[in-house]
Amino acid sequence: MNINVIIFSKNRAAQLELFIRSMKKFFKDFSSNEIKILYKTSNSFFEEGYEKLKKIHSDDNIIYFKESENFKNSLIQLFDKNQKHTVFFVDDNVFKEPFSFNDDEFKHFDINDDILCLSLRLHPRLTYCYPASIDMKTPNFLNDKNVFLWRGLYGDYGYPLSLDGHIYKTSNIIFYILNYNYNGPNSLESQMASSPVLIPKMMCYNKSIIINNPINKVQNFNNNIHGSITVEYLNGQFLEGKIIDLTPFEGFENRSCHQEIQINFI
Repeated sequence: MNINVIIFSKNRAAQLELFIRSMKKFFKDFSSNEIKILYKTSNSFFEEGYEKLKKIHSDDNIIYFKESENFKNSLIQLFDKNQKHTVFFVDDNVFKEPFSFNDDEFKHFDINDDILCLSLRLHPRLTYCYPASIDMKTPNFLNDKNVFLWRGLYGDYGYPLSLDGHIYKTSNIIFYILNYNYNGPNSLESQMASSPVLIPKMMCYNKSIIINNPINKVQNFNNNIHGSITVEYLNGQFLEGKIIDLTPFEGFENRSCHQEIQINFI
């Protein structure tokens, strides 16, 4: 399967290690795809975390690419416009359910051009949007593939252009990557969301494949709600040889795409 898999990361080697480990367990096509990581550090303390991470996950198909002074140029270097599909992740995502490009859901998305994205973070029973602090209503699904019309919906059901686990056909988003002015993942997503592609449908799995665990914040672009476990603490624990336990995330029944989950070190 031809797909761009790009992960954005800043100062979160410990959380990224958990995400990679969860990918290896639940993403069935992990080893047959290039996993591109665009990362940034604030100082040598966090740099040391990524150097440790590279030793733990030294797989040949993982590409670690340190961001240059220009985020857009760095992303364009990693972005392969010839890949049919593209998915972006962030380093506080965690895989919690199995996923494969051989899934019926992916095959359905692949052959239907009126579906803008296949969301790995949505499912049909979400009731709350964490970033907006609002309750959500389940969409009216059009078929048994969980396809729905997204325009006019509240919260995450009405937010198709996300850099947080949505799979796109590359041809539908390449214009944003090449032509918009942005300096980080949040500014890119904000601009994409403000002028969405007018393709009417989205779809999702019966269970969220990934979840975002918003226990901290590493950007200053917006004032997103987040928890209080600092990146400094997590990086320090990681450098001492500890990793975050994946067990609490496995099969977790989430009511929101973003949901704070207790961190346990092992």
